[in-house]
Amino acid sequence: MQKLLNEWRQYLTEAKQFRKADTQKAIAKYKGSKITGTNLDLGGFLDNIARVESGYNPKAENGQYIGAFQLGKSFYGSSPNVAFNPYKAAKIAANFFMNRSPRVFEQNSVMYEAAKKKYGAGVCHYILYNQGATGGRRLLYVAVGMEDEIPKGYFEKTILPNMKGQGIRIIEPFLDDPRFTNQVKADKFVRYFENKFNF
Repeated sequence: MQKLLNEWRQYLTEAKQFRKADTQKAIAKYKGSKITGTNLDLGGFLDNIARVESGYNPKAENGQYIGAFQLGKSFYGSSPNVAFNPYKAAKIAANFFMNRSPRVFEQNSVMYEAAKKKYGAGVCHYILYNQGATGGRRLLYVAVGMEDEIPKGYFEKTILPNMKGQGIRIIEPFLDDPRFTNQVKADKFVRYFENKFNF
């Protein structure tokens, strides 16, 4: 019980002590670095995410997504205080874009080339960040017309509920309409973020 109380106190401390300027300072460390395998500036990429997702606010909360970079539980686990610390959160996000997402795309190069050509490298990396490495990879397979490369029924059971769970009103009619194919639904989702971030 004491351990939980101490973790909660730390959580509150982390959430209160940081400001927008801390987020911007945390991002500045990565300016000039590149997302592995791309020409995308990592600092600029992180800046784009923090600006659009939270307005650089380290205290931002949106369900399980918290902090300036809107990290989900797959990133912070049982320690949400990490997500509220922009220095730690930026490091986690940077590590994902420097190591995890490039490795996923290296292992799925045919799909990545098709997705990169259709949407651009930035959106592809962001979709993995948004949906998790496995979910994002499989969503992109569907979006580029390669659904037969993922487990049968995975889109309906996992990807579609995750997309709907984000509550994006402008694409909800497509996600709910059985007349649209899975590829169209996945494409609308990816295009939404392509337009939102303009990577």
